[in-house]
Amino acid sequence: MTNPLFSDNSHERARIEFSRGVEHDEFQKMFKYLGNALKAEVSYTTEIRNTVGIGRYNQKPVDRTSYGRLSGTLARYGDITTLMFDTTQAQRREKDIYTGIQFFIIPGYDNISEVNPKEVELMDESRKCIADYFLKNK
Repeated sequence: MTNPLFSDNSHERARIEFSRGVEHDEFQKMFKYLGNALKAEVSYTTEIRNTVGIGRYNQKPVDRTSYGRLSGTLARYGDITTLMFDTTQAQRREKDIYTGIQFFIIPGYDNISEVNPKEVELMDESRKCIADYFLKNK
């Protein structure tokens, strides 16, 4: 696999895959770290699913909360650059695991040279920051 930092493909460059999956609580911790390290504001919304009652398959009581898609924005103070993102997820053992984020790119902008250089810079700095987070939090 090519190093995304050297990719000319804007969609590869806009995707950050985590070195391991993280649950919702750690995702919050990681993005607080990202916001502080980049001196940026991270705003996000979490889709939450609550299931209660009697299970339809085994007729046992159910009381479960799961976290779905998480989407948001990353904006640096004093800069007009704002990146929108969605998470990528894998589900394992009834726990919702986030595996990465995907920044939005204007449709049709396939080559990284077509993307605003400030946005590319913020994506690359975010990638480095997230990698640093995982090095410090193994």
